[in-house]
This record gives sequence, C-alpha cells and structure tokens, in this order.
Amino acid sequence: MKIGIILDSTKVSWYIYDLIKWIKKNPNLNLEVLIIQNIENKRRPLLNDSFSKIVDRILFKIVNILEKKIIFKKYAQYKKHFLEYDLTDLNIKELKVEFDNSNNRERFKYNDETVNKLKKLDLDIIIRGGSGILTGKILNSCKYGVISFHHGDNLVNRGGPPGFWEVYERNFKTGFTIQILTEQLDGGNVLKRGNFRTENFYTLNKLTLIERSNHYMKTMLNDICYNGLPSFMKNYPYINRIYKAPNFIQSIKYLFKILYSKIKILITNIIFDRVWYVGYQNETFDKINHTNSKILKNPKNSFLADPFIIEHNKENYIFVEEYNFKIKKGVVSVYKIFKNNSQRVGVAIEENFHLSFPFIFEYESNYFMVPETSEAKEIRIYKCEEFPLKWKHEKSIFKNVRSVDPIIFKHNNLWWLMTSFSSTGHGIESELQIFYSENGPLTNKWISFKKNPVIIDPALGRNGGFLRKNNKIFRVAQSFGFNTYGENIHIQEIITLNQDNFVVKNFARINLEFSENLFGMHHLNNNNNFTEYDFSKLKLKI
Repeated sequence: MKIGIILDSTKVSWYIYDLIKWIKKNPNLNLEVLIIQNIENKRRPLLNDSFSKIVDRILFKIVNILEKKIIFKKYAQYKKHFLEYDLTDLNIKELKVEFDNSNNRERFKYNDETVNKLKKLDLDIIIRGGSGILTGKILNSCKYGVISFHHGDNLVNRGGPPGFWEVYERNFKTGFTIQILTEQLDGGNVLKRGNFRTENFYTLNKLTLIERSNHYMKTMLNDICYNGLPSFMKNYPYINRIYKAPNFIQSIKYLFKILYSKIKILITNIIFDRVWYVGYQNETFDKINHTNSKILKNPKNSFLADPFIIEHNKENYIFVEEYNFKIKKGVVSVYKIFKNNSQRVGVAIEENFHLSFPFIFEYESNYFMVPETSEAKEIRIYKCEEFPLKWKHEKSIFKNVRSVDPIIFKHNNLWWLMTSFSSTGHGIESELQIFYSENGPLTNKWISFKKNPVIIDPALGRNGGFLRKNNKIFRVAQSFGFNTYGENIHIQEIITLNQDNFVVKNFARINLEFSENLFGMHHLNNNNNFTEYDFSKLKLKI
C-alpha cells in the first residue's frame, strides 16, 4: 500500500517518528512521500496576543514545565516524547506544499498544483501528521482519502489540548478517534474509537494516550492494506463545547485540583486501609439486596475479594482472593457457605506471587481454576486433585503476558478465554481480548479473535465476574472511576459469540448507592443457589 504523510517539517515528534519507522519496516507498506507544509513560522507570536491571552499562555506553559519535571523524574520512559526527530536521514522523497490564496492560519487549502503532484503519485492513503484543518481537493487526492488522529473521543471531546480536559473535569476515561477526514470539521468518517483510563495529571495522560493510540493507527493501516476501509462507525450529534487551551483561571484551578487530589490520597492512605468484603445471599443475581446479605468474616490483617461459587456434592463453596496486608500478597482460600452462616475451610492455592480472581470451570469431569497470575506474567490453569484444598499447576496456556481477570468457558462447542491486557504494554484495564480453542482449554493453541480487542474502554474492558441464568450467559465488567478502582459494575448478556462476531446487550448497571459508606465494588458471580459479590470500605488503620 502506497502512503504519504503530511508534516509541518522534517523535524517531528516521537509518535510520528515511531509510526514512520514502523511503516518502513512493514514489507506491505511503502512510504512514498513526506508532504511538508513548512509552517513553523506561521505560529502566532506571543506578543501579538492581548494581555489576558499572554497571561493564559504563560501560566499554561508553567503547567507544562512543572509536569515535564515530574515526567523526567518519575516516568523516564516518556522522555522520548520531549525530543525532536529528524527525518532527513531516512532519505524519503519530499513534496513541498503550496497553499491556495484563500488559505488562512487554521484552515489549510492546498493549491491545484500541489494536489495534482500528489495525484500523480497514485497514493492509496495519506496520513495527517501535521497541524491545521485540511480542506479542499487534498481530501480526495488518493484512493482512501486522508486518515487522521484525534487524540480525544470525538463524541465527548473536540478541540484540545489532548488529555488535559479529561483530567480537569475528572473524567475517568480519555479517548482517541481515527477517522477519514471530510469537509465537516471534526465530523470525519470514524474508523476506530476507543478509551483508556485517565491518568492523574495532564502531561502523563497526554503521553500515554499518544503512545497507546499510536498502536491502533498501525493496526488500522495494516487492516486497510489487506481489506480496504472498514465500515464507518456510527456518529452522533456533538452537543458539548469545543475545548480550547485553558485560560489562566482554569490553569490555576487545575493546579489546585491536582495538589488537593495528591494530598487527599496521601492522607487517606496514611489513615485508612481500603478493605474488601464478600457478601452473598440465597437469591438470583437480578434480585439481590445488600441489606439481606450475609458477609464472610475477613481473617485478621486480610481482606476477601473476587468470589466465585461452585456446588460440590450438594454443598456450596466460595473461592476467594484472600489478601494479607502485611505480606502484600493474595492467596486463594475457600469458604463453605450455608443460607445463614459460613465456615472458612482453608487455603487452596498459594504461590510466591500474588493470586486473585479464582475462576473455576469443569472439563472432563474435573475442576480447573484459572486465577489471575499477572505477577508471574502467565495465564495459568490449576487442576483440582482433592476438593476443595488440593490443587496443582497443570499448564501455563500463555506466557510473557500481564493478563488480568481471565475467564474460561465452553460455548457453541468451542472453549473461550476472555481476559484483559494491553496491546502496547501500558495499562491493562481497558482492552478486552477474546481467544477460542478447538482443542479444549488445556492447550497453548488458543486462536485470537480477529476483532481483538473487542472493547477499548475502562468502563467495560475488564472482567468482574460471570453469570448464568436460564441458559443465558452474562459477562460482568468492572468500571473504574477517576483515580479510583472498582467504581461500579456492568452486566452484559452475551447474545452472539462465534469466530466472527461478539455481540452483547447491556442488562444492568449496579452502582455504589445500594448501601451507605461503600467505597467500591467490582465483582458479581452466581450458581443455582446463591449470588455473591464483593464491596469495599475504608477502615481506620490500627
């Protein structure tokens, strides 16, 4: 596939340099031309602004300088974003843009001569990697048009700066949009849209957004190369404001918000432990009421979370994560439950790394467990040798991956694995990945679902349990808040699941309002007799 890329100059930022290097290494892609706009001198001089605008720009510059220092001190892996990369050594053909006389500082209209030169190159697609709003014949100068990033979810955030307003407004997710540009401003034909969890300050949020979304531009270019343009995603009317750089009052508010949040978290962590509890009741999951639940008693210096229930010999057992505050590690422990009370049975699995999310399934008349073992960078399956406390490590079905909250189940004669991990290695809570096996669950030959990741959203991308009712299956998703873990849960009925399609229907959302003094919840599970869930509260450290 023949590609051109629009740039302001041959000196570019890291994400453009990274994208170009990737294209050059891909045997199926050919970077034909750098389309250079040469607009470095078109940026508005500071002293040409009004006094209030000068103050606005200076204060926001101070914000950027302060946060750059934090990045260099605590997040050294992002230093590369502050460097400039020179493309002249790559020996790529350059085409200098000439603008139409009607061109202005914001809207860029290429003249006919420039557009005709581009048409003669017979490009398949042009990547917008420079500034300005493109308009005119350039938009239709190649086979697929001009593909562009918007570092924001264009359904909720249009304008800029990228990554700032999500932190300022404490939005728990920050989005990206990949689109084919049209004459309609911010109203292009959307190819891909996704969201990641918002980081706790602007510059870190911007850099992680740029780095993670760059991966999806690469996968999109690959998909277009092999399959042509995908179907456009549905667009909705935009009713929010167009965001601009903050004024000096907003910059001051932002700094105070960040400082207040840091102090609040610091004091909270000094005074309180966040303690998780497991509740259960003899009721179906759509009828549970927290006030009628029985609560498992937490062991000393520990909490319980991530409950999964199984019926064995007409008795009900809950397997849970048991986390010890002193050693900062979780094990899988077991409780036998009854309608009105419960009994701790003991520890089922303990490793030299953290364990949680003990999902259990049956295969060939045996019990197997696929707990979260992300600290070991594996997805492990354990086999039960003597119920309920004796288990052995049977097989590692994935290695060298930080996967969280995996579930394995059989559906339509295939075995399915759903788990979350990041395609870029940054963050693991937004991207739901699906795999299937034709050879049973105890195999390394899991096949990646062709539409992976099927979800890119911290509200829905991470598993929070699994439910069955009347031959229907439901996936539970845990949702994050801004700077918080376990804000609420969503229940999604799985309507279609096969090698080609994954379709869900939203069934319910459970918020913290179901009881007072709750700080979070992130799990729900059931069997034919009981429904169990977890919730957290802040507890004074003693």
